[in-house]
Amino acid sequence: MNTTFYFETMARQQEREVAAMAELRRRSDERAAADRSTAPATARLFVRGALRRLRTRLQTA
Repeated sequence: MNTTFYFETMARQQEREVAAMAELRRRSDERAAADRSTAPATARLFVRGALRRLRTRLQTA
């Protein structure tokens, strides 16, 4: 086996792995950004539900 061919093959494999890692990181960042944008709305719904339950409990007491 030609050593130059071996090293070129290994270099291409490493480039593919680095590109795949960068793609995974990009997708993870996109998901995190989407989570950050929906988190306040989710928190408001949670608080609204908790307040509604508390109000109901106080009215029935």
